[in-house]
Amino acid sequence: MTPRRTEIEAVLLGRRRIGVLLATFGLLFSTLAFRLVDITQFAAAEKARPGYVRPQDGISRRDVVDRNGVPVATDVLVSGVGADPREVPKDGETIRSLAAVLNRDPQAIARLLDSDRHFVWLDRRISPSQQASLLRLGVPGIEFRDQPRRVYPQANLVAHLIGQTGIDNNGLSGLELTFDKEIRAEPAGRDRQPFPLSIDLRVQQALREELAEAIRTYEAEAGNAIIMDVHSGELVGMVSLPDFDANHPVSPKDPRRFNRNTEGVYEVGSMFKALTLATLLDAGTIRMDDMWDIRERLRIGRRTIGDSHMLKRWANTTDVFINSSNIGTARMALKGGKELQRYYLERLGLLDRAQLEVPGVSPPLVPRRWPDITVAVVSYGHTLAVTPISFLNAFAAVVNGGILRPATLLRRDPSQPVAGERVISQAASDQMRELLWLNVVDGTGTKARVPGMMVGGKTGTADKPVNGRYVKGVVISSFVAAFPMNDPKYAVMVMLDNPTANKASFGFRYGSWNAAPATGRVISRVAPLLGVPLVPEAVEDRFLMRAPPEIQEKELKRRGKEARIAALEPA
Repeated sequence: MTPRRTEIEAVLLGRRRIGVLLATFGLLFSTLAFRLVDITQFAAAEKARPGYVRPQDGISRRDVVDRNGVPVATDVLVSGVGADPREVPKDGETIRSLAAVLNRDPQAIARLLDSDRHFVWLDRRISPSQQASLLRLGVPGIEFRDQPRRVYPQANLVAHLIGQTGIDNNGLSGLELTFDKEIRAEPAGRDRQPFPLSIDLRVQQALREELAEAIRTYEAEAGNAIIMDVHSGELVGMVSLPDFDANHPVSPKDPRRFNRNTEGVYEVGSMFKALTLATLLDAGTIRMDDMWDIRERLRIGRRTIGDSHMLKRWANTTDVFINSSNIGTARMALKGGKELQRYYLERLGLLDRAQLEVPGVSPPLVPRRWPDITVAVVSYGHTLAVTPISFLNAFAAVVNGGILRPATLLRRDPSQPVAGERVISQAASDQMRELLWLNVVDGTGTKARVPGMMVGGKTGTADKPVNGRYVKGVVISSFVAAFPMNDPKYAVMVMLDNPTANKASFGFRYGSWNAAPATGRVISRVAPLLGVPLVPEAVEDRFLMRAPPEIQEKELKRRGKEARIAALEPA
């Protein structure tokens, strides 16, 4: 092969390679050119076709979650349909077709399309089947827009607390309204932090089930219940029945919207005696070994005060409390006087509106005048009417060592101490814990006993005013408790509106026969969920050693009887 032939073959090979390279680049540039034309020309026509979908990011909200991160409220994207009135045909057939798919009045659709605007909403929320039907119609100028819609996975469970949002996802009621800016403040995206509540949905579910069962069992008109952490003020459960599904708004006038825990104002009856004795012990006005004359009804002016079960004897402070004597409690309060009573009521927050994050918390109904008869009847829970949340907040201070901390529906950082105000001494709080425990061991609250939980509490039965007047036999029955009383962690209150004196309550309407057993069932269910351990019997024995001898004897006999019964039961 000559050098000349070699050079010619090299030139031909180079030309072939250049040709292949030019063809490759030509194909690449042709593809890019076609795509540019497609984007600039055909995309505009695509937008003009009916059924164009353009995502529309409206007001997006953070998830609201319970204290364990379980969703209470969340956003989902839903489709809405609108139109450019300038492009939609206005003939009767088109209008009727659109109205039929959207289940709207044709005249209403016609009015919406009679506009010079570039876009009008025809329906903010449509189903996938409606969207498919509209696409099949092929009407020019129709647009679908995705937008956030607020949904509530727990339905009825926290409806009174979470509230609702409007069509534009703005907060309208409840916590959605109170924290509207905070819930909307975080930027959109996966890194958006949820908004945590203090509520534990496991506890909330148990509380709602037990309250509903109590309403059915005792044939009450309605009811409400709260569980509070006595040291942080966090509400881990709050239920008001009847309730409603937060996904389906109801009228503000609908009675199901009424939150009995924050909007209801009630005379709480003998539960109030726990606060009365706590404040008088703190002031040094009374002592545990003081004796009180409860032999006869107490006359104050033209009024007389009696007991449902007259003991007709002298009784010490413990006896007065565990027998729930109105006469004895009134005598104690009169010894303290009006100024002392009002001073402590104000410190406990019972003369002002409770500070809680939901809108619409009602103020108390405070007597205008405060003569001796008012001092007496307020001491056992009449005349002064308060919201359940106000009362439970004050009760928590009585059992937690004497510190009043504001109640909250927001989860608090457990590593950060919660500021509070001392309202009674530690010594007075310790004395009240023993009295409340004794009341469950051998007083009016025995049906709230839960083995191993050292429950302490107080019953309450108050006449219920109907149209401004008290009606005989119509009552509010209630029970307030804390557990475990050696080191209280949680306070519980259950209220039943006008329970029936039926077979289940042995013919009584008193709180000791309906609200107390309901509270015991609540505590037995929620204590394990809240991680509260059983109290060793040795700890309970230390409380028992300080009890009156007759109560010690009764309790030891009861334990022996239970032990014998347990031994007879088959394994």
